[in-house]
Amino acid sequence: MFEAILVTGRPGVGKTTLALNLVEAVRAEGYVVGGMVTKEIRENGVRTGFEILDLLTGSKGLLAHVNVEVGHSVGKYKVDAEGLDGVGVAAITNSLERRDVDLLVVDELGPMEFSSRKFRQVARDALTGIKPFLGTVQFRLRRQIAEILLLSQMPLTFELTYENRVEQVREITEKIKLQLIQRKLLGEVL
Repeated sequence: MFEAILVTGRPGVGKTTLALNLVEAVRAEGYVVGGMVTKEIRENGVRTGFEILDLLTGSKGLLAHVNVEVGHSVGKYKVDAEGLDGVGVAAITNSLERRDVDLLVVDELGPMEFSSRKFRQVARDALTGIKPFLGTVQFRLRRQIAEILLLSQMPLTFELTYENRVEQVREITEKIKLQLIQRKLLGEVL
């Protein structure tokens, strides 16, 4: 029903910042946002892993860390399957099931997250679902998302760069807000 929106770009260009700022902006307008974001874990100024934050409940879990001993390896990190499925997959599933969730955000769609079959399934459900969706995609996977998630077509994808990000952020925000208004109007009709 709603066109999923994906954001990609090179590391550090502001994909997660865009997602978090959009979450804050639409919440300020009274919308309910669900899903998950990933955040870096830094120890003594060095990135040692990533955690998952459930946007709806505030629950946190470990996604990957250099000190995890068992799990799928992605670079120097090992994925914590329990944290990914227990917090990340649960956050998306819960947000899909709850009628009061207006916008679903998933940051990020990348190799760590795709190591989980459950994550791939729930991400596919979210992208093809009946709620407005904003996802961030690791730059190297930007052209493979449809194939990875077995989608029939590539979702609308914006590539952020340092040069275009102000304009892209404005366009993405407008598209999401328009979808939220449409969802609200549809809810009033149904």
